[in-house]
This record gives sequence, structure tokens and C-alpha cells, in this order.
Amino acid sequence: LECDLALIEIIDETVDPHTGRHLTSPPLGASSRSEVFWRDLPCLEWAESSVPELYDTVSVIGFPAGGQTICVTKGVVSRIDTQTYNRYSASALLIAQIDAAINPGNSGGPAIDDLGKVAGVAFLKR
Repeated sequence: LECDLALIEIIDETVDPHTGRHLTSPPLGASSRSEVFWRDLPCLEWAESSVPELYDTVSVIGFPAGGQTICVTKGVVSRIDTQTYNRYSASALLIAQIDAAINPGNSGGPAIDDLGKVAGVAFLKR
């Protein structure tokens, strides 16, 4: 694929309560902090339709450059078209243009439809 896609790798540094040292895995029989955090969270699912329709509401989730937290913006689909990802790309990609702000660093994050499903992957076209 010729565009950004954000992948998350969880590195859990658990602290040994006896020594205070950081461990790369929890002690035997213990749950790591990330295991506890992620345990009951559902995974994102892809939308059944490949592209939202005009005027559909879409939320974009990202981690903008220079920020310390996740950013969520919301907008509507204002255009559906095909475009190349950048000037070096030979492939035309199907795009859904939305009026929500996509900040530098948000590229690769999910675009979520009004049913909570992933409708696409965000990227900023300059």
C-alpha cells in the first residue's frame, strides 16, 4: 500500500515491586499494566461498505506531531474521488475528502464512521 498506516506496538515496562527495577515482562502469575489496560477494550472493525457516502459523518483519530495526547476531529464527507498519494506515486487511490482537520502526524490513524467502524485511513493531502 502506498500510504501511511499507523501500527501500535505495546512495550510494557513493569516495575518489580521488590527491587524497583524495570522488567520487560511481568513476574510469573502477574498481569502486566498493558494487559490490564487492553483486557476489555474491543478491537476496531472495518466498515462493510468500502467508502462512506457524501454527507456521512466521519471521526478521525490520530496522534499529532508535537502533541502528548490522542486527537479526535469530526467532519462530513464532502467529496469522493481518486488521487495519487503523492507526486512520486503511480497508483490512484480511492479517497473520501472530509472537512475535519487532519493535523500533521495524524496520518495513518483510523477514520471512523457513525457506526464506530473503520471507514478508511487518514492522510493529509497538501
